[in-house]
Amino acid sequence: MPKLPRPSSTSKPSKPKLPRPKTSSSARLPPPSNRAVPQQRPLYLCYESQWYVVDTDEFIIGRGAKYSDLPIKDANISRRHCAIVRRGADYFIKDLGSTNGIEYGGERVDNHKITEGSTYFLCDHKLEFSFTAPA
Repeated sequence: MPKLPRPSSTSKPSKPKLPRPKTSSSARLPPPSNRAVPQQRPLYLCYESQWYVVDTDEFIIGRGAKYSDLPIKDANISRRHCAIVRRGADYFIKDLGSTNGIEYGGERVDNHKITEGSTYFLCDHKLEFSFTAPA
């Protein structure tokens, strides 16, 4: 294989000089916006008289501790049954393709906004939600 010539170590290639943009006092950045950033409030979940804090973007409820943040030991609960998902300042309960689903107010729901005092059922398991810390 032929050897390729190497550049000499004494001469470094010069960087091309790029024109700098002209600045004027009117070209400054606008001041920061006063728009309110939505507060990320924690959500509290009560299951079997035990309170849990949901303060992550996704909180998984399912069968077994290996696959979920809140394990429910019941063969009718899927491994990854549902998730509590945070979107901005709101929380939603989302079915993750479970067999038995999520029930709210006697209806099966797939992706539902959680409000203060909402109660959901996963089979016979009652989940209650609050934005106020338990006493």
